[in-house]
Amino acid sequence: MALKEGSSKRKFLWIGIIVAIIVVVAVGFFFYNGPSDKESSVNSRDDFGCWPSSCSSIPDEVGKQACEDWKAGKNIVWPPDCNSLSQSSCVKLCEAEKEAGRDGSSQNSTQQPQSSTPSKKQTFDTLPPLVDEEFSSDVSDGDEAFVVEGISAMDFYLNDWFGKSTDEPSGLRVDAIPSNDPSIGAQVVVENGKIVILIGTRSFAWNRQIQTNSEMGNGVEWRPKIPAHEYAHVYQFQNGCGYTGAEITAAPKWFYEGEAEWLSIKVMREVGWLPSQFSTYDIEIMPARQISGELKSLETSEQISVDKYPLFTLAIDYLMKDRDVKTLDDFCANLGNGMDRSKAFETAFGISLDEFYKNFESYRSTW
Repeated sequence: MALKEGSSKRKFLWIGIIVAIIVVVAVGFFFYNGPSDKESSVNSRDDFGCWPSSCSSIPDEVGKQACEDWKAGKNIVWPPDCNSLSQSSCVKLCEAEKEAGRDGSSQNSTQQPQSSTPSKKQTFDTLPPLVDEEFSSDVSDGDEAFVVEGISAMDFYLNDWFGKSTDEPSGLRVDAIPSNDPSIGAQVVVENGKIVILIGTRSFAWNRQIQTNSEMGNGVEWRPKIPAHEYAHVYQFQNGCGYTGAEITAAPKWFYEGEAEWLSIKVMREVGWLPSQFSTYDIEIMPARQISGELKSLETSEQISVDKYPLFTLAIDYLMKDRDVKTLDDFCANLGNGMDRSKAFETAFGISLDEFYKNFESYRSTW
């Protein structure tokens, strides 16, 4: 199905650090005069003059907290590219911290807990063996790599979370045909009983991801989320949540699209393409607020459009609060084993579907 792209500006911890430094410079606080006695007692590392003498002089709360954490000897999250920092002293500090293995983005720290898998050096450059791919000659090498990364990463984590991934052959066709229609560009179809992913690297959906990259800045790459989302659909169809046609699902349509989007965002975070402190709520809340109609009324294909995906994603996010990710697969498995929708939902999640709808609308009223 065509993928929804969030439109809100994203905030990263290290962006807060950069902004804080710029503001400090503007008000004249950034000239480094050495740490206070208290700070010297807990941290003897050289900061190259990056931090002000007192962290309290940083007006931005996120930057202030990062300063305090660093001076307390904790590892903090640095940007992927140290040269993106505006102050040469902070570029030096960032590089020194990474060289010493103290980058919080790749270690356990108070800012960004590390996932147990995959390892830091895990690569996603090979498609699953059951995927029969076809890339048109005009698809760039870079775009091809993004498609492979997204599918490969989703396959890795489906196995990690659910103990299985797709178990039947599927197809993948990628072209570079221009299209400004937001309803196409990334979807799954069924051809002769085989599920096929269709992706256009010059479609509205793909171009929107490039725009999102520009909005987020600092080397963030959003394009692998599209193939990850579509591959999640292949899994859904093969494991209970779908029937034989791409437009006919056993699960409610909001669940079908919301789960694929929620899982793809989770994959982005697990791999490290998205900072862990950047929540699904942060990504989707602004567009979700603009959507009218109760979730219960959005169970079939005829009732939904791409612009409603943020609501669906937050519905899954709310459903999964304090629940193991495996329950998502349990629901699909229940459907695949012949349970009716209501019983399958309650068996998997411990709450009736009607009660969930009621609770979600109450939660939604607090936005």
